[in-house]
Amino acid sequence: VCAICLMIPVGAYATESESKTLRAGFYYCEGYHEIGQDGTYTGYGYDLLQLIARYENVKYEYVGYDKSWDEMLKMLKDGEIDVVTSGKKLEGREEEFDFTTKNIGFTSTALLVKAGSTHILAGDYSTYCGLNVGMVRNSSNNDSFKEYAQEKGFHFTPVYYDNQEQLRKALQKEEVQAIVTSNLRNVNSDEWL
Repeated sequence: VCAICLMIPVGAYATESESKTLRAGFYYCEGYHEIGQDGTYTGYGYDLLQLIARYENVKYEYVGYDKSWDEMLKMLKDGEIDVVTSGKKLEGREEEFDFTTKNIGFTSTALLVKAGSTHILAGDYSTYCGLNVGMVRNSSNNDSFKEYAQEKGFHFTPVYYDNQEQLRKALQKEEVQAIVTSNLRNVNSDEWL
């Protein structure tokens, strides 16, 4: 379990009495950041920013729905966006980014298999050995899963994808036997946790 916060570039926040528009990183993450077919924004990250806006006299311009988490961090670093939700305080990040002092939630790494899969048994780590496991490139979930595998004594082969949608499709096409993701992402009916 890891705490998550709002992230902004170091030194970027200044209190102002007039309303301010911030560019908020809004990468696609099912259940966390979504835009419906009718253009409606939804998800935990969106709801959180709307709640903050009620108290901080701020409006948001949502940017980067087609971008990955890595691209969001680069955009934040380069000043293309002002804030992003779900930031983890990882080693080295506090030199480049400021974090809220209060956590906005918690996240855990999750391992998902295709619904109906019977070859992997929860808690029987011998059934995890030799799996091809899908992972999103540069996700901090990858490191926590690697540590978990080492702790539980099983080995696996990582297969990397650029985003969550590619990861989900790879599982359904059986390119991989399992995927590593975050509990912030909705588990679909065609997946098992």
